[in-house]
Amino acid sequence: MYQSKHDINDPYFKSIYKNVKTHLQSFISIWDEEDVYPIMFEFANYLIENCFDTKVLEKGANFINEALDEGASGTEDLVVLQVFQVMFAHPECSNRFKKYLNNRASIIFHDAYIKWNKA
Repeated sequence: MYQSKHDINDPYFKSIYKNVKTHLQSFISIWDEEDVYPIMFEFANYLIENCFDTKVLEKGANFINEALDEGASGTEDLVVLQVFQVMFAHPECSNRFKKYLNNRASIIFHDAYIKWNKA
């Protein structure tokens, strides 16, 4: 079973799907709202599928920026594991995407990439 939003004390994490939809209405998940890990995996793949759509990348990055600015450690772990690490396997897309990240998100992205690249 996936980690439930009820297991983490992070208000942003608990409303992650609603927050994604606020930024990117075109993203649709097949998962229930409480299944945040598979939702964010789908979100990463959505960004990869739309790698050359600058509006999707910008809106997606705006969501990630907000998530990392407003969320706690549960949200950061979720973004690193389910979005950044998925994108690292697609260098062209991750390079295009990271241009839209704010300073804090860029640092987290870079640190996660260094760790991922060593694995």
